[in-house]
Amino acid sequence: MAYASYSYGTTNNSPFNGNRPPYKIGDYFDFPDISGRDAPGLSGNTAKPALVRTISIAVGGYNNSSAGSQFGIWDTDGTNGKFSSTFTLPNGGSSTPPKVTKTLSTSKQVYANTNYIVGFLKRDTNLVVWGQDTNKSGNTWRDNSNSGNSTNFSNDASYTTGASLVWTITYDILPAAPTGLTVTNSGTTASLSWTAPSTISGETPITGYRIQRSTDNATWTTVVSNTGTTATTYDNTGLTNGQTYYFRVAAHNEVSTTFGSTYSGPYGDSVSVAIIAPVAGKATSTLTVDVDNLNPTPIVFADDGSGISYEGIQVVYGSENLYNRVTAASKFIYDSADPSATSSTVEATTSQDLYGIRGYDIGNDLLNAYEADVTLAANAALYRSYLPNLRVESITVRLNTLSSGHVQDVLNLDIDDVIVVFFTPNGVGEQIQTYGRIIAVSHEVDIESHTVTFRLSSVDNTPLVLDNAVLGVLDANILG
Repeated sequence: MAYASYSYGTTNNSPFNGNRPPYKIGDYFDFPDISGRDAPGLSGNTAKPALVRTISIAVGGYNNSSAGSQFGIWDTDGTNGKFSSTFTLPNGGSSTPPKVTKTLSTSKQVYANTNYIVGFLKRDTNLVVWGQDTNKSGNTWRDNSNSGNSTNFSNDASYTTGASLVWTITYDILPAAPTGLTVTNSGTTASLSWTAPSTISGETPITGYRIQRSTDNATWTTVVSNTGTTATTYDNTGLTNGQTYYFRVAAHNEVSTTFGSTYSGPYGDSVSVAIIAPVAGKATSTLTVDVDNLNPTPIVFADDGSGISYEGIQVVYGSENLYNRVTAASKFIYDSADPSATSSTVEATTSQDLYGIRGYDIGNDLLNAYEADVTLAANAALYRSYLPNLRVESITVRLNTLSSGHVQDVLNLDIDDVIVVFFTPNGVGEQIQTYGRIIAVSHEVDIESHTVTFRLSSVDNTPLVLDNAVLGVLDANILG
């Protein structure tokens, strides 16, 4: 079984015009480069390893010879060879010898884009090699002594009349990269899952995986060099709470394990996960949603124990909702002295002297009405807004000081929810009640505590919103 084969001279072949060595004993060849199978962390040809599985070569013999010969593959300097045992030549008599294909099984280590020689090492004068009729100039190897001396061969351009050898090499390469990596967090454990690399028929099987981890997606630490199993899941335990980790996975097969510990297949895409674990000794809160009560009573926060307690509050007197000239409009005013009148404007001159004129238009929201009704609506709006209004800008809650029920209430809150806040200025005087709409939520978690801060906006001058727990309740004096 092998990844692929590499051949030369396998068609239209014949003996070398009756010539015997030393005219030809070997062929140059460059081992092919397979894209996407380079070993990570290495460069050049060393990143492209392969294992030769078989070497097959065509041979024949004259004069009923039973002399021995050897064939195989070696580096271009004549070293690092892998050769067959001596084999007996086929008996051809004085006529053209029969072609016989000899095959050597091996685990010869080679690299892509590197020159090698395939051919005969030990041979007899009766040996005839087979090849194509077309010459292959510049790639002729010969035995200088014509004696079968395995240490006395060289490349000689003068011997260019011989044809190319007939040979086939099968080989295996590194596995492809795993795909589909996912990483999930449970406490201080990251659980990895991935899909095994795709393989072609005959390719050497996956034997394990290398897993690496990083905190910056640049510098990597090996978690396990080789899992030694084909399982495509792995749990990395004992990670640091609050830290984000990146993971990547590469595959092993016989090629990578044969070439050594620095080798593996290429890595798949990295995936990150943030480690968030419960603080020791603190209750774990579970978020639930009551689908039968999607608009519950607003959550109340208070500093006197009548609601959820908070540890921090920021109160401002803001002018963003300050208006001292208010206009209310109607489709038509029945009893106006001016038949074309559709609006009424009221003003607070003292506020205008202090803060300048700030106008607010209720808009054409009123139905046909009497002039007094339109003026009343304008005055009601002016009364709520002619002075800077007190507003709770934010509150901070520490979850580990609350009951489990209050923790759940806090965690259920989201952007655009309305809450009620009671606070006593400086701890003295009358308690003040105000409403706020949540516009931002932030969490701060450390080893000792978990705090939640809600930023709020005012709900003053907010129109009626049907089915809203605060802005859609009538006859409760919530709208003023």
